[in-house]
Amino acid sequence: IAERGVGPLVDLLLGGAKHLVDPRVDSNRLLADALSTLKNLAENSEAHSRAIVNAGGVFAAADLMDSQGPETVSAGGFGSHGVSPETVSMVALELLGSLAKWTAIRPSILECGAATASMLSLVVQCPDEALVDPRSPASMAVRGLEALMADPKHPSVQKAVSNQAAVGPRLAGLLTHADKKVRSSAARLLYFGAAASESGGALWQALQRSGHTAAVVAVLATAALGIKAGHGPNSAPGKLKEQMHVAAGACATLTVGCHRSGAKAVEVINAGGLNYLVLLCSVHQLAEAATCLAAVIFQTDVHRAALQDGDGAACDLLIEGCVKMLANNAHAVDEASGDLTVDHESASTEQGKGGAVLLEVAVGILASLCESDELALKLNSRLAASDTRREALVHLARIAEDTAYQTSKSSDRLGPKSEGGPPQGRQDEPSALSATTSNALVVLSSLLVGGQACGSGASSGASSGASSGASSGA
Repeated sequence: IAERGVGPLVDLLLGGAKHLVDPRVDSNRLLADALSTLKNLAENSEAHSRAIVNAGGVFAAADLMDSQGPETVSAGGFGSHGVSPETVSMVALELLGSLAKWTAIRPSILECGAATASMLSLVVQCPDEALVDPRSPASMAVRGLEALMADPKHPSVQKAVSNQAAVGPRLAGLLTHADKKVRSSAARLLYFGAAASESGGALWQALQRSGHTAAVVAVLATAALGIKAGHGPNSAPGKLKEQMHVAAGACATLTVGCHRSGAKAVEVINAGGLNYLVLLCSVHQLAEAATCLAAVIFQTDVHRAALQDGDGAACDLLIEGCVKMLANNAHAVDEASGDLTVDHESASTEQGKGGAVLLEVAVGILASLCESDELALKLNSRLAASDTRREALVHLARIAEDTAYQTSKSSDRLGPKSEGGPPQGRQDEPSALSATTSNALVVLSSLLVGGQACGSGASSGASSGASSGASSGA
């Protein structure tokens, strides 16, 4: 059958609507039997699967999935004696699933394009209960998609996800399904769909419009934990890049929602998103995560509430994350001007500007925790408790010092001073400090004064060690 029957069987499937016009023939049964024969061939042999693909079997199966709705079947003159159109769709899916089990065959299935699109369409349109039955066409479509969409950068996957953006809200809704297997499959497919989408693309927009904040945080969590697990010398560069891409898309989507509504920022916190944002900012240096973190923080003031609660330990994760961001990006001062203000839209593509975004957010959060003496004292206390106060002082002093040094260099380049006046050029006006540098000086002075007020012996040494740098910077 493999040698001589594959071609005629596929031809039968491709030409079914044209040739099977005899009302006495159970055409649905004939199609189902032809599909079943091909499925059995593909089940245990990669060579047979290759022969089916080469004969056009993938196109035939995908076409039958699309054409077997009740209206189409009735209009096409097919018989319906005992075998339903849904059965034909189910066996077509079984054939695609048998072909997709062979890793080497998957690219050929993806090249068809129609197969992925048909399965996504079926998942979007099917009722929830159909996903619980493992023999239903919808369940088979989910299993086939899990195999095929594991290569999310394939053009056919990207095109299918873009054209079927409704699959995002559909899968997001299934994350709370009562059946554990349905939830797990929905989470995997939603992640694959996110990986196949551009940041701000159709799928992300659909999730944003439908209000599935918790689902976006779930995708963010999957990416963040994957980055954390695979961040090392043996990590796969391609996989890490994919996970960073997904995390950036999720952060950008959440940022839009937070800017539009403080309630969305609260949803991000309630879904556990804050911890993942801090992780991505402080450890993995993702600028989009910093922008999102700032939107959540300043829309809700959750950082002040956490610091004011009891001994303020609830704010430790955020404070320590900000110190790590200072340590990793204190070099981000623009060597030409000392200005730390950047274009956020290009931050993810240019490392230097991305570092400046991270630094700007970290210093801004710390500065907002110094707006009252009470908060500043508690910030001092929490930094001392985590043994990061000295590190914070050193990096804040470096920011101020670097800015003063770059301003001095810029002044020197403008030419000699005129007699009794400022250097030639535009030095007749005082140079304005960037917002980040100003905030760094605010935090630095608050920590130094607060350290003296606390009278901490361990802190006083750190204060004096950083004071000289701070003074020259100021």
